[in-house]
Amino acid sequence: NLEKELKNRIEKALILYSEDSLVWAIYGQFLLINEEKKNEKVRDYNETLKAFQHSMNIKEENLPAIINLGIMYRRTRQFDKARDTYNLGKKYFPNEYLIFYNSSLLFTDNKDFKNAEIDLLKAVELQPNNYDAYTNLGKLYKDMNNIELSEKSYRKMIEIDPKKAQGYRGLGAIMI
Repeated sequence: NLEKELKNRIEKALILYSEDSLVWAIYGQFLLINEEKKNEKVRDYNETLKAFQHSMNIKEENLPAIINLGIMYRRTRQFDKARDTYNLGKKYFPNEYLIFYNSSLLFTDNKDFKNAEIDLLKAVELQPNNYDAYTNLGKLYKDMNNIELSEKSYRKMIEIDPKKAQGYRGLGAIMI
């Protein structure tokens, strides 16, 4: 079985390179993928969290661990830890789109629309034609009752990819 072989190789790498943060980040990613295959009710992210935390303990300036640990903390509703992780990421990787994008999702979850907007605007600055960032900006501005900016975001989505229906649907929803 390919999955078992991969697990064996990763575990051997953990033994040989136990102080390599990247090996621990890869192990965390492997665990995450396997957890995601399970029914949502039986998922247990404890080992996955430990792997990413260990990766960051070895090397704090660790992009894969920061991104994945932030995601894991958000999924497990540890919002303060997620925020702290993303803030660390912003410090070390101020030009990394995914850190700002993922941080904006965390702020949106917590109805902190102003900080979500700040991070989404930074994400758009870093990747000016990112469809997903404009999708979330459109929704965010709609939630903030700023129809004008919501419309601009949805129109930008249509400009980026006129074949995708989501921009048109968003535009239609705010026009009603």
